[in-house]
Amino acid sequence: MAAARTLLVALLPCLGLGLETARFPLLMPKVVPPKPETYFCTSVRLLDDKDQYILSFEPNATQNTAHHMLLYGCEQPGTDDAVWSCGDMAISDPSKKSGPICRGTSQIIYAWAKNAPKLVLPDGVAFHVGKSTKLKYLTLQVHYADVSPFKDGKNKDDSGVFLTYTETP
Repeated sequence: MAAARTLLVALLPCLGLGLETARFPLLMPKVVPPKPETYFCTSVRLLDDKDQYILSFEPNATQNTAHHMLLYGCEQPGTDDAVWSCGDMAISDPSKKSGPICRGTSQIIYAWAKNAPKLVLPDGVAFHVGKSTKLKYLTLQVHYADVSPFKDGKNKDDSGVFLTYTETP
């Protein structure tokens, strides 16, 4: 599987909650969207033997680059590629495979737009993904409405989100 990045665990103490947490970057791997209205997806496989509980979402994007981003929990990603053209209204990029965002069960777990700030869920609240759920992958979809920052071919995009999670329910 070409896109087989795996969510790795390096747990650190989370002072306010008494939980051990980890931070994981789910970012576009230096893509160049070719045309306005491009939708790209990238996916990461969750650990098979662990449940994870996502506590916060820190965007790594600006509205000058990404129009909006959605983060899905998926049973399977839309393709096995590291990056693919995705979304019902996607402009096809001939250099990328096209496919759905997810296959099987899916759930939107985070949405970002318009330079929104970091989202920290309230104490005792988290998105449960991984081992005992049907959500075995996280898939990031980024919508590029304006691609003028990429016209010179020198700029590449790594928009996405930094996730803070724990293995403690």
